Amino acid sequence: MEMDAAHALPSPSLVVPSMLSHTLDDLRSPKKAHAHDALAVPTPSKMAHTTFSHMMQHVDAPSLKVPTMPSTHRMPIGGPEIHGVIPICNKTGHVLKLNLHNPTPFDNDRFYNSQDGEYIDYYSKSCLAGELNPALLDLKQLQFLDLSMNNFSGSEIPKFFGSFQNLKHLNLSIARFQGNIPPHVGNLSRLEDLDLSDFWTNRIFRKIDKSHRSWPFRNYFNTSVPDSLFNLRNLTYLDLSQNKLQGTISNAIVNLCNLKFLDLTDNRFTGKIPDFGINQNDCLQDLDVLRISYNSLNGPISASFGTLSSLRELDISNNIVNGSIPSSFGQLSNLEKLELSNNSLSGMVTELHFSKMSKLTELSMSLNNLLVFNVSSEWIPPFQLKTIKLSSCTLGPLFPSWLKTQENVVELRISRTGISDRLPDWFEKVYSRVHYLDISKNNISGELPQFEEANNRPFRRLILNSNSFDGSLRPLPSDVLLWDVSNNFVSGNIPIQNGTNLTLEVLILSSNLLSGFFPGFLCEIKTMTILDLANNQFTGKLPDCIGEIENLSMLDLTNNTLHGEIQFLGKFTTVVLTLAQQQFPGTTPSLENAMFLNILDVGKNSFTGNIPPCIGNFSAMITDHSSIEYLMLDVDYGGSIPGIINGIERRYTKTMPFLTSIDISDNSIVGEIPDNLTGLVGLRNLNLAGNNLTGRIPGKIGDMQELISLDLSRNELSGQIPPSLSDLNFLTYLNLSYNNLSGRIPNGNQLRTLDPSVYLGNDGLCGAPLVRRCGGDAPAPQDNDKSRILMKAMMMMILYFRGFMRALDLVSCLVSWLYVGFCILLGLGGMCFLSGSNM
Repeated sequence: MEMDAAHALPSPSLVVPSMLSHTLDDLRSPKKAHAHDALAVPTPSKMAHTTFSHMMQHVDAPSLKVPTMPSTHRMPIGGPEIHGVIPICNKTGHVLKLNLHNPTPFDNDRFYNSQDGEYIDYYSKSCLAGELNPALLDLKQLQFLDLSMNNFSGSEIPKFFGSFQNLKHLNLSIARFQGNIPPHVGNLSRLEDLDLSDFWTNRIFRKIDKSHRSWPFRNYFNTSVPDSLFNLRNLTYLDLSQNKLQGTISNAIVNLCNLKFLDLTDNRFTGKIPDFGINQNDCLQDLDVLRISYNSLNGPISASFGTLSSLRELDISNNIVNGSIPSSFGQLSNLEKLELSNNSLSGMVTELHFSKMSKLTELSMSLNNLLVFNVSSEWIPPFQLKTIKLSSCTLGPLFPSWLKTQENVVELRISRTGISDRLPDWFEKVYSRVHYLDISKNNISGELPQFEEANNRPFRRLILNSNSFDGSLRPLPSDVLLWDVSNNFVSGNIPIQNGTNLTLEVLILSSNLLSGFFPGFLCEIKTMTILDLANNQFTGKLPDCIGEIENLSMLDLTNNTLHGEIQFLGKFTTVVLTLAQQQFPGTTPSLENAMFLNILDVGKNSFTGNIPPCIGNFSAMITDHSSIEYLMLDVDYGGSIPGIINGIERRYTKTMPFLTSIDISDNSIVGEIPDNLTGLVGLRNLNLAGNNLTGRIPGKIGDMQELISLDLSRNELSGQIPPSLSDLNFLTYLNLSYNNLSGRIPNGNQLRTLDPSVYLGNDGLCGAPLVRRCGGDAPAPQDNDKSRILMKAMMMMILYFRGFMRALDLVSCLVSWLYVGFCILLGLGGMCFLSGSNM
């Protein structure tokens, strides 16, 4: 008999319905086994929400004998509906299959979009929970057991699982088991499929509180793999991925001769890669998939890998494997996916490495900085690739001509590959519809290619930054999500398009020679989240319609010649806003809606007025960063933002989510620093230098514990430096120079490391590290006093020396007389005086 228990999401927190035991009891009675009779089940009022162990204590199915029945029965319960699908074996009636996999479909979109674990809470209500009861062993003929996607509260796999002598399939993935893999699993001599894997979402960082940052029902096996596991000679499928398994991968693993699928991804394995090559017993000749990525495996790759003739997928990426790639790889005629990225591989890659790979569709060798492709310019590969990832390998200096032959490419990543050549004419024809293109950080010249619609492939990313492209921009296809041509020599205007048709989310055109007015059609792109036009030659008034871009998270217009009053900032909900080095006049713009602002840079403009009090409401700067994780996108674009940190202008790219900064420097801001500014305890950089600020430094400045850079120089601040300033333990840069500050400089571990120049131009300051004394301090020694002290010291040394010499004379005289006395006592007489005179 095969049992598949599934249930819709009940309103109370599940556990497991007790009705399963009733179903088995009902099946015992032949009179209830008519083909069209509904199985008798408890009414909703009698249903209990019980633990798994409570359910299983009623199961004594080995004695269960039932007549032949139709293949399925549905059991409508009313209220929370539970469907039991029960195919029955024609002969024995024993339970052969128990499938208690969580039946609620997992929704990726809801998982990513839910806030504060809302979807996780929703999904958890459909999970089985509780302890596993040994009553399961009563199912002596059980061949299939699936408990995946449930929540067994971090318990270990029960040892009694090793007693299922007939078990062929065991799936305990993503069910919150942890600890040791019991060696008793090695007793399951008939086992063919074993899945103890975890969930791939655990490696994704989310910008939510730590208590919800990862999937809560994960497995966590954190010991070595028991040797007994390698006795399961019938295994064809073994998945131990995404746990915390440690130690080396035993060479005994190659004795699992019937393996077709092996996944050890994302553990903590160390040591050498076992020699998986086919041995004299023809073991592993059917191995189809081998994944050992995201570990710490080292050493070279054995040439015997080339004997795995059935291999379709090989993934050794994200380890520390070194040495060259064996040329025997070229014999893997069935290989479709080769993933070797992010290792320490070196040496030459030639045509021989691919000689028989006619089925290869995915090639990834990125982030092996010492790998050099050395193939003929006339080479025609035997494959047609869909994915090419060779970033940070050496392909240049000429543009690889073999790429011309690859007509089905969806993803091409060849950034930082040493290409210094003109973009070939054929590139536009072959790659104009590519889904993901990254040829950044080379020295590719010529005009930008024209891209076309990609035949229903949304979310395209086109990354061409940090090259030597010139000429003008081309119109974009409507299906492009990210367009980055920053750090080139592109000139002219941005071509006008119908913004309502575009799905653009990220537009980065910074550090080019673009000119003209700010294009108004950009305001029509409602999907825009990042807009970076910094370091160009745009002129004119900035349109107010920018405030209508609802999803805009980052706006960088630094170092253009835009002007006019800014009226739109009151509508903004951005995360990053940089308008530095412009000609914006007028009062400080309103920022009432900027609750999520992480970075505000409006330095080097002509703003006047006071610092707006709402600046203390920037909730993103109130958060303690130690309790936050960030979603890091897999996008290597050239966008960056400037920041005057530690007195030095820096540009932040990948670390941008971790920076919180306010820079209002070099304007004409007046008034006092608002006290509520000190409530921004997550702020790391505060630069208010070069304004006309008056009043005192807020007394609670020490509450801003994450400050690493504070610049209040070149203002008119007065009064004492607050003692709480010494509480800023992470402060590495401080500049209070050229104000009207007075009084004693506070002491503090961090302040003692700073140069005295940070206090210049404040004549009223005193105390260390300045030489100026504060009132009440002990007088510092004057020059004349120092001379007198030195003379006294010298006289004392002279007197001490003379006294020492006199003491030596007395000792010498005493020794002489003792010698004479000693001689007289011995009756030596004049001989003693004679020899004593020679002493």
